[in-house]
Amino acid sequence: MVYNDKYKFVAVINEKIETGKALNAIAHMGLGLVNIADDTVKEKMSFIDFDDKDHNSHKSISGLSLIVLRWQK
Repeated sequence: MVYNDKYKFVAVINEKIETGKALNAIAHMGLGLVNIADDTVKEKMSFIDFDDKDHNSHKSISGLSLIVLRWQK
């Protein structure tokens, strides 16, 4: 089940950080969240199996939005 109406992932990054480093930090943050989540929280994270137009199945894709915001001084 997808809980898009209640839950989202949000990352706020400093615009002065180069893109590669920012993406790396966001990826590590996401992996860390999944690592510490219990089963109830993981269900709310809404991981789904996504079938593409060629009927290839992609396992454990996030069903939630990922919002990336830029922080500037």
